[in-house]
Amino acid sequence: MMDPGNRGARRLLEVTTWNTQGTKSKSLELEEAIGLIRPDVLLLQETLEKGELWVRGYKTLYEPAEDGAGKQGVGIAIHRDLEASKIGSPSPHFCLCEAKGLLGKLTVGSVYMPCGEQTTTMESL
Repeated sequence: MMDPGNRGARRLLEVTTWNTQGTKSKSLELEEAIGLIRPDVLLLQETLEKGELWVRGYKTLYEPAEDGAGKQGVGIAIHRDLEASKIGSPSPHFCLCEAKGLLGKLTVGSVYMPCGEQTTTMESL
């Protein structure tokens, strides 16, 4: 992405991951961290969201939480200046997308591997 504070010079793409253990209950902490880190891509695990995942200033792609152990919801928040499209088959354990911007194309994924299901989850990827 271009850094407006540096006369349009290119900067590194910032990718951050966070096991939130609930985006609604941690919304203040999430907003504070985003303000400090300013990631271009934020990978979220255990969102606990059964509905739409929302992160201010970002487009979100996600797999909602489901009933049952290890299906707590995963998502990817992409800065609004980047293009993003979801790829792959739906899964309660991962969300994959292709992000496009000034630095080219990048495939990113948010993965949650619950205890006892690592082998099955890896085979699905």
